[in-house]
Amino acid sequence: MVITGVSCFAVIPSTTVWLKVMFALLGKFGINSAANVMSVQIPELYPTVLRQRGLGVASVIGRIGSIGATFIKNLKASTGLTLVMTLYGTLTCVGAVLGLLLPETKGREIPDTIEEAENAKNTVRCEPIHFHRGSLLTGISLIAIQAKAKVPGSIYSDLRREGILKESLYKTDNDLKYRWVSYDNWTFERTFNGMDTKLLAKQYVYLLADGIDTVSTVTINDELIGRTDNQFIRYKFDVKKVLKLGPNVIRVAIQSAPLYSMKRAKQYETQYKYKVYDCTKGADNECYYDFIRKMAASYSWDWGPAFPTQGIWKPIGIEAYDKAVLRDVMVDTKPDPKNSSQWVLTVSTYVESASLKQIDTILDISLD
Repeated sequence: MVITGVSCFAVIPSTTVWLKVMFALLGKFGINSAANVMSVQIPELYPTVLRQRGLGVASVIGRIGSIGATFIKNLKASTGLTLVMTLYGTLTCVGAVLGLLLPETKGREIPDTIEEAENAKNTVRCEPIHFHRGSLLTGISLIAIQAKAKVPGSIYSDLRREGILKESLYKTDNDLKYRWVSYDNWTFERTFNGMDTKLLAKQYVYLLADGIDTVSTVTINDELIGRTDNQFIRYKFDVKKVLKLGPNVIRVAIQSAPLYSMKRAKQYETQYKYKVYDCTKGADNECYYDFIRKMAASYSWDWGPAFPTQGIWKPIGIEAYDKAVLRDVMVDTKPDPKNSSQWVLTVSTYVESASLKQIDTILDISLD
């Protein structure tokens, strides 16, 4: 559109015929290209439920502009070419500049593939996420929504806390009113610092995710480091080669759980010619919870509504070591059968070594 606007201004002082034709063709090229781009981009600016109405309103406004264009053109007979081309050029350039200021696209990286578009539909930047021996992530930036998220947490809690979901989740039929949240994809993102040469010099550097809900793609500095598909297990990803000194960017792109499980159910039925069970989706439930490793109750139960959440629901962090790391400590307390006033404590420790070689460790256990 800028090319078209500049071409309109360039036609005014041109006296040579071929020069006017060149600028006219250049302007025509620019406005046709802009129209094709907008026909693809504009539908993505509207939510699905408003897309037809939004496109209809935009189309009506465009037709009004087309009608007005003929009257402006007729001004040439009474005012000359200068005013007409100035109006055309000014309106076109103003439209181009205003388009750059749209909050849905301003400062955003436009996706190039279908997968990127699906994952980028909603992007969540989190407040400080506490990592093991440090903190990493911070903030939520969405193409259509802006908010903040806390980790550990879930997307429903984040949107409710930030006032995007105006009413309590459990009020009347808000589980239905807010179901759109679970049908969107959300990407938690943060730029973090703190990676120094001492840490990066360790033999093993991992991203440790104790719990991601549920199906996600994890990247650091735009490099894929792993995927998750189970809410209940810990994931460990090697990040030594992707971390760098200075700022790093981590993204956890989480898919819609109901859509994922529905897709898996259909794939299973197609592949094995067998339907596991018939599920009738009603107003208060979601189907196919057994096709995803996720808390089944979030798809509704006899005692609760359906809120299929997404989020980083347990701590996530960077860890680095050379030999071994103390992974888990479990304490079991039982009354002493020989002395009712005493208790027997059994402490189990799980040490994860960096190699298969035997290592000697000394553990000190004390009670405060």
